[in-house]
Formats: sequence, structure tokens, C-alpha cells
Amino acid sequence: MVIDAGKGSHVSAADVDDVGKFEVSGRADIFCKEEGAMKKEVITVSDTAQLPFSPGIRAGDFIFVSGQVGYVYAGGREVKDIEAQTRLCLDNLKRVLAAAGASLDAVVKVTVFLRSEKDFSAMNKIYQGYFVEDKPARSTVITGLALPSMLVEIECIAYAP
Repeated sequence: MVIDAGKGSHVSAADVDDVGKFEVSGRADIFCKEEGAMKKEVITVSDTAQLPFSPGIRAGDFIFVSGQVGYVYAGGREVKDIEAQTRLCLDNLKRVLAAAGASLDAVVKVTVFLRSEKDFSAMNKIYQGYFVEDKPARSTVITGLALPSMLVEIECIAYAP
């Protein structure tokens, strides 16, 4: 069954034939009606706080990494400046990606949340050192964060087939 999933159209379970195979824009995919369209895997990282969300989720070939913060070192000491917090955020992203079998090279989209616009330049300077080639798409949002000591939070999406 060939389905044109061009502009303004979509593919639904009702469009899938009895075998469960369909083709969209020349790409053949398998769709399992009973189990869903793709496998979802929770990515865990040792020595992380017990929080009500996963550090990361692999869904098919994509890895979604939850927002990482860097306001406290592993020993509990507070991190006060934007440069150090940015480094720690990005190092935490690397840990989650490594647990999923990927690296920063696989990142296709990053979202940076900053407490203050005055920290943008300093954050950006550190960020550039982590994404040297094939820079991912990025959005930066100035917003309040969960705790006053958090200056930056960074999340990403990676593509790792």
C-alpha cells in the first residue's frame, strides 16, 4: 500500500493494510497495530536523583534527553556561575547520550533555557566548545527555572539509527 503523506496529509492505523506494511515517500516502514509504531526504551544513568521523569527515552532512531541542569556538583557543592553550570549541563547530556549508545555528534536539536538574558553570551561561548562541527538546530528561551540557583537547563534530541 502506498500512501502519499505530503503536505496536509497523515498516515493513520486505518491506512495500514492487513500485513502491516506501508510505504511513505518511497520509504517502507513496519507498523504493528497491536504494539504501536515504534519501540520505546527508557534510558537510565547511574548516580542520578530519583525524579518523576526519565533522563532520556529512545523512540525508534531518536533519543529524547530530558532537560539537564548543572547547579550542584556530585558532592553537593553548589555551582554558582553560568559557565560552570553550562559545562555541567552539557556533560550531563553527554552521559545520558552515552547510556543510550550515542554522543553529542548525534544531536540534531537543542533547547537551552536561561534564567537571564545577560547569561546568553557566556553560555554560548561554552556551548560552542561542545558542538564544533555539524552544529545542531537550537532554540534559546529566557524563562524562570524550577529553583533560583538554576541558571541554565539544556535538553536535546539525537538521531542515532
